[in-house]
Amino acid sequence: MIENADNAGLGSALNQALDFAQGEGFDWLLTLDQDTRCYGDQVITLLEAVAQARPAVVGSNYLDTRNGLTKVPVSGAGAFVCQKTVITSGSLIDVRFAAAIGGFRADYFIDQIDHEFCLRARAKGGGVVICRKPVMEHSVGEEGGVRLPLLGRLPNSSPLRKYYVARNSLVTIANYWRSDSDWCLRRAVRLFLGVPLMALCERQGWPKFRAFLAGVADATRGRMGPCRHSFK
Repeated sequence: MIENADNAGLGSALNQALDFAQGEGFDWLLTLDQDTRCYGDQVITLLEAVAQARPAVVGSNYLDTRNGLTKVPVSGAGAFVCQKTVITSGSLIDVRFAAAIGGFRADYFIDQIDHEFCLRARAKGGGVVICRKPVMEHSVGEEGGVRLPLLGRLPNSSPLRKYYVARNSLVTIANYWRSDSDWCLRRAVRLFLGVPLMALCERQGWPKFRAFLAGVADATRGRMGPCRHSFK
């Protein structure tokens, strides 16, 4: 266990894990969230996808216990599905490749770190896939997020997280709209269509709206790192 006295952000913590794995000579790093419930065959299933696809990142298909749905369909051809991005939790990451492309963006602090890493890995020639077999249970955000037609449900989260989502999403879109324009367009549509519904339908709507605007402003200024605002 590597314990930090201060919160340096998720990106820094992931880089600590990556540095440790590289120093110990490990080939793969499994990253998990604290609230994810792993199935016993998770690692074996992920390694089977590695053997077939040789990707830079293998994501875990998961069951969302809130709605009873899996991230990708269980039925279909092949043991894995190619993806643009996968979430941090349940990702098996090629240690040497990750180190070679610079690891994780510590200046994001939290949120969108996984998506940015996957897009950068793809831009550098690394594949990103997700195993088709469900190997864990996981839910993104808190309950109560608004649903957008054709674009799915937006994660419900605190005003502070809304700040990071807005800021880091816009920075990611600005950096990858040429190489992954379809992903960036979908992300931008989800981001901005969800604003009025978030403000009107979610708890703490006004603080979340203020946090979103602050995130947009800081993305425009290039002000990264931990949030310097209060949204009480």
